[in-house]
Order: sequence, then structure tokens, then C-alpha cells
Amino acid sequence: MKLQDPRLEDIHTKLKSTLVELRDEHARCRDTDDPARGDRLDGLAMEIENWAEDASKAQIDPDNDETRAGFLERAREIELRLTSERTMPSH
Repeated sequence: MKLQDPRLEDIHTKLKSTLVELRDEHARCRDTDDPARGDRLDGLAMEIENWAEDASKAQIDPDNDETRAGFLERAREIELRLTSERTMPSH
């Protein structure tokens, strides 16, 4: 999904890239990884897609960052959850 706002598009690309890395890691370590991790990653994938869908529908005014700020905050929250998945030790 292509977003009209370049900054949000860049963030979307980074979130998806991080998710792909984590899914690859999970697939490689499936035998020793936390079984619930796959479900958490699926949930994060859904959040990223919902975020992108909402951002694609939003009318973001280049002269008013208020709308963009809400999407940036949501993206930060998703990124923090992705980061916590990256730093979680495998079981």
C-alpha cells in the first residue's frame, strides 16, 4: 500500500521491513523460540496494516502536522513492540 505522505510511507516501509526480519528469525528459530511469538508477530502485522490503511485514508495537510503526529505516535508504539520482540530472549 502506497501512502501519499512521504514520511509516513518511509515509516511504513521500515515497519514492514522490521516485521519481515523478525518473522525470518522466528522461522529459523522455531524449535527454540517462544511458540506465542508467531501470534504476536501476526498481531503486529495486522496493526501495521491497519495503521497504513488509516493513514492512506487520512487527509494530511502539509501545513498542519496534527494529523500526521497521531500517525507518528501510533507508529512509535508499533515500533516499540517490534523492538521488544527483537530483544526478547528465545526459550
